[in-house]
Amino acid sequence: MTPNPPSVLHVLAGYRPQPHGGSVLYPLAMAAAQSRRRRVALFVADVDPLAPPYRARDCGIGGVRARCVAKPGLGRYDSALGVPEEDGALEAPFRDWLARIRPDVVHFHAIVGLAASLPRIARSARCGVVFTVHDLQAVCPTGTMVRKGDVPCPGPEPAACRRCLSGVRYVPVARAALYQKILAAAPSRTGRLVLCAVRAARAPLLRVLARRGPSDPAFVAARHRAVSEAMRCAHRVVAPSRFLADGHASLAIDPTRIVVRPLGISIPAAGGESRPTGGATSSIVFGYIGNVRERKGVHLLVRAFATLPNGSARLVVRGAPDEPYVETLRREWPAGASLGGRYEPADVPLLLREIDVLVLPSIGAEGFPLVVQEAFAHGRPVITSSIGGQSEVVRDGIDGLHFRSGDVEDLARTLRRCIDDRDLLARLRAGIRAPVTIEEDAARLGEIYADVSAEVQGADGMLA
Repeated sequence: MTPNPPSVLHVLAGYRPQPHGGSVLYPLAMAAAQSRRRRVALFVADVDPLAPPYRARDCGIGGVRARCVAKPGLGRYDSALGVPEEDGALEAPFRDWLARIRPDVVHFHAIVGLAASLPRIARSARCGVVFTVHDLQAVCPTGTMVRKGDVPCPGPEPAACRRCLSGVRYVPVARAALYQKILAAAPSRTGRLVLCAVRAARAPLLRVLARRGPSDPAFVAARHRAVSEAMRCAHRVVAPSRFLADGHASLAIDPTRIVVRPLGISIPAAGGESRPTGGATSSIVFGYIGNVRERKGVHLLVRAFATLPNGSARLVVRGAPDEPYVETLRREWPAGASLGGRYEPADVPLLLREIDVLVLPSIGAEGFPLVVQEAFAHGRPVITSSIGGQSEVVRDGIDGLHFRSGDVEDLARTLRRCIDDRDLLARLRAGIRAPVTIEEDAARLGEIYADVSAEVQGADGMLA
C-alpha cells in the first residue's frame, strides 16, 4: 500500500485578493498544483488597514484551505524594516492553525512580514520546516541590496545599513496596530477617508505617523540575529538561483541543507506564438512588465529608448505605478512609448504576445524573476541588467542580452543591437530553454518533503 505523501502548510506574507509578486504568486500556484496529490493548506498574512489588528479568518484561496491574518499597517509605510520577532501576535493564530491542520511539513516563503518565532513553533510541533528564499529581504532591510546613489551593495554591514535606513520612513508594528484599531472602530466611510489621507505620499500627517529608519547601532545586529535563528530552523532551504544561495551566506545556514534549483511556473495550454516581427521594415516592440518604481529602473529604459531612431521601435510599459515616480517619468516620456497601468497575473501571457523582447532594467538585484521564465515560456528573449539572479537566469548572447546595471548608454546600445541585427532575436529565441513547469517543480518538492519528513521521524525515533 502506497503511503500518503506528506501534507504541507505554505506560509507567506503579502497576500492580497489580487496578489502580485513572485513570493506570493508562486506559493499560491504551488499550493494549487500540490492539492491534486496531497493535503495542502495556507497561512497568509497581509495588511488590511480597516480590519481589527490580527483578525483571523478562515477561507479558501484557489480551492485551498487558508487562514488569513490581518497585520497592522497603513499601506505605504508598513513595518517591513522592524525586527521580525517583534510581531509576536501572529503566534496564537499560527499555533491554532497548526493544531487544526496538523501538517507534516511547514513551507515558509517569507520571514520578514511575519514573525521570527514561527519556524521554531513549527519545529516544536514536530513538523519538517522548508524555506524558499525568493529575494534578499531577510538579509537586506530595504530588500534592494543597493546603497545610496544606486551603488550595488556587496552585503550587510551595520554602518552601511544604517546609512540606507536613515532616509527611510516606516511605521513600527505597535504604532500601526494602535492606528488600525482606531480606523477599524470608526464608521467605514470615515475610516476610509482617514486612510486615504494617511496614504497620501506627501500628506503632513504621514510625517507624524511614520518615523525615520532606525539609527540605533544595535538594530541591524538584532534583526540579523532574529532572521538567522529563524532560518536555521529549516531542514531545507530552497534557493532558486546561486545568487540567492550565496546572498544568504551571512546567516550561517548549514550549506548541506541548501538546495539550488529553479522555481516552476504555470504555463498556459495555448502556446506563445510570436506576433509577426523580424522583417526589415517592421519595428521591434520592447516591453517592461512589473511594478513601475525607481528600483526597477524603468527610468533607465525610458531614457535609453528615447535615444533610438524615430520609428525604429516601440516601447510598452505595464505595471502597478508608484505615482510620484510615474509623474516624473511622464515629464520625459518619449514618442513611440505607451504607459499602461495595473494588470492581473492572468494577463501576462497576452502582454508577452504583444512584445518581441522583455526588458528588465532593475537597479537592484533580483533573486529569480518569474517574469523572465514566463517570457521564455512564450519564446521572448530578455534584456536585463548584469547583476543579481537576473543575470544568472538570462544567458548573455544565448537567450538574452546583458547591459551594465544603471548605465543608460549601455542599455541604449543593447536595444540598438536588436534593431540593427534583425537575425539576433531569432538566434536568441532559438537559445531559449523551456522553463520548469509548476507540476515538475511540485514533484521535486515532494521529494524534498519526503526526505524532511523522514528526517523528522528519525529524530523522533531517537528521542523515544
